[in-house]
Amino acid sequence: MVTLLCVAPHFAAAQIVPVNLGGTSDSDGWNNMNTYGFPNYPGYPGSSAWPQPMGSNMAASGDAELQRVSGGTTTGGPFPAEEALYFGSFRQVPNDLGGSLRIEDRTPVSGVKSVVLQIQIGEAEGYDFLSPSGVPVLKINGQTLGRASMTPVRVNRYQNGVFESPQTGLDEPVYVNTWGFQWDVSTLGAISSIQIDFSAVTHAQIYAMRLDQSSAALTSSVFAVTSETRIIGLSGNLAFGQVIAGSSTTRTLTIANTGNTPLTVSGITYPSGLSGNWNSGSIAAGSSQNVTVSFAPTSAATLSGNITVASNATSGTNTIAVSGSSVAATRIIGLSGDMAFGNVTVNSTATRMMTISNTGNSVLTVNSISYPTGFTGNWSSGTIAAGSSRNVTVTFTPIAATSYGGTITVNSDRNSGTGTISTSGTGTAAATRIISLPASLDLGSAPVGGTQTAVLTIANTGNSTLNVTGVSYPSGISGDWNGGPIAAGGNRQVNVTFSPTWAGAFTGTLSVSSDATSGGNAVSVSGSGTPPAMRQNATGTAQYNGSVTSVTQNAGTMNAQSF
Repeated sequence: MVTLLCVAPHFAAAQIVPVNLGGTSDSDGWNNMNTYGFPNYPGYPGSSAWPQPMGSNMAASGDAELQRVSGGTTTGGPFPAEEALYFGSFRQVPNDLGGSLRIEDRTPVSGVKSVVLQIQIGEAEGYDFLSPSGVPVLKINGQTLGRASMTPVRVNRYQNGVFESPQTGLDEPVYVNTWGFQWDVSTLGAISSIQIDFSAVTHAQIYAMRLDQSSAALTSSVFAVTSETRIIGLSGNLAFGQVIAGSSTTRTLTIANTGNTPLTVSGITYPSGLSGNWNSGSIAAGSSQNVTVSFAPTSAATLSGNITVASNATSGTNTIAVSGSSVAATRIIGLSGDMAFGNVTVNSTATRMMTISNTGNSVLTVNSISYPTGFTGNWSSGTIAAGSSRNVTVTFTPIAATSYGGTITVNSDRNSGTGTISTSGTGTAAATRIISLPASLDLGSAPVGGTQTAVLTIANTGNSTLNVTGVSYPSGISGDWNGGPIAAGGNRQVNVTFSPTWAGAFTGTLSVSSDATSGGNAVSVSGSGTPPAMRQNATGTAQYNGSVTSVTQNAGTMNAQSF
């Protein structure tokens, strides 16, 4: 399997630690080897030919040099000749043959007694600078002295990426470590040259190096060892409150690492009913990881207990209390409204308001609403939130003059309450006001100056009251009624009086004004005027007396004339 090391962009700053060795001292350093432009090198030293050793680039450096070791495994170590500071092959090779890089100082400090080397290098599990045998080897005057006489110290560390481990197949953190090595050479006599051969395993990157020498003999470590800390802390509001069974709610759990070394979380355990969207991984020093915790109860229950985070923490608190409860979901339906429509004319409409309420704690889903014949509604399906309601306009449209009624049923996912309500209404015939008049009215005859009376019947054969607003009579005719209501199926008799003013035939039309929906409103009337009868008086003046006109004259009696 080919394994790639994934590291951050090459911007790591040197973390070489200055050391105070005392006595006469000398220092050589190679800083920022991933970005520094070394003279006579066309590109990054690890990907170009090595025309000559590299002189140190640190301020106030001595004359030590860094060079490639080549020429085969016996003299040059196990690495291919094309590899250098960035060992980019895809093989993991032990550093057990002396290394592939060499720092050499042919003019060491006079009377040198102590040698200290620091190397800043990118590492990960499986590509470790120190394993299987990568500790630098010191050679004095060309003779191998051996590996560091003191235990190597990790001076500094920070994480700059992840890679897929060849051992586990999982993503592992990649660190930039600064290692310190120290030799006591106080017993070796005169020293004319110092040579240190080393190498990392392949696919490791070196960022900086520093070689220090001193005429003082140091029998204790010059590095201040900082112990690794992985301090775990959990925080977040994990009080879920009351949750309805069948629904879910979330809270955020924060796992913090306030230590100086990445924290590895191997697992998280939750009380029953809880789950999280993250269960394991690495949390960098000074960083944190948010976990979305979900509470999704399936039945009524009480939530309590602790969330526990398993990790390699060196200290801190890895538990946090949770609380909450769940209640059964309720969807309580109720119907209200006056659904008694009363009388409604056939083919017309009347509306009333029906209210569907949900007094439960969960959303009510209405699937359909069924209505008796003659009734409809303007809403048939949807959802009603807990504690809310929905108004439905119910319409009654009778198509026949008969009684209607039955039950309106709301079909839903209710688990309580009543989903029915009674409704009623009566279809009534459309209002009719049918006026009925005789085709003609014969008033008979009357003498001029006299009167004759006939009866006119105005009838209403409809089912609603007829309102007469006026009666129009022709000249010479009058009546004793000029308007008013006539009940359904009723009539009104009007006395019509004929008062002729001349002798002869008379005709005309009598008209009735009303709100009739049908029927005739005119009557043809006829009559005749006759000359008045004569009576003789001894004396007097002409008089009109009822139906007889009398004229008294001294000379005798004469016929009366028409007026």
